[in-house]
Amino acid sequence: FVSDSVTVVLQLALAIDYAIILLHRFLEARQHTLDDRSACITALSAAIPAIFSSSLTTISGLAAMMFMQFRIGFDMGLILIKAICFSLLSVFTLMPGLLILFSRQWRKPSTEILSPP
Repeated sequence: FVSDSVTVVLQLALAIDYAIILLHRFLEARQHTLDDRSACITALSAAIPAIFSSSLTTISGLAAMMFMQFRIGFDMGLILIKAICFSLLSVFTLMPGLLILFSRQWRKPSTEILSPP
């Protein structure tokens, strides 16, 4: 019960960096090009090494946690390693589509969004 409760929060804290890295690279690439699709491709190719190195560091630390004397360390380490792998999968597959889908709304001026109808 404890490992299920704690791992949800830890997984969010550990994996949010991957989405932030990709979003930051996308916003940088979008400043240099007008096409959102090419900006997303450029951002993804630039972010993959940083995200993979960060995830390998995290997975190594979690694998070391699996050697604790207490059973909760093994359980949490295994669950969080799986969660990091799923986070990588979602950042590399789902997030580029969401960036392209919602990039038009980000380009609108703030006065157009805040003005009453």
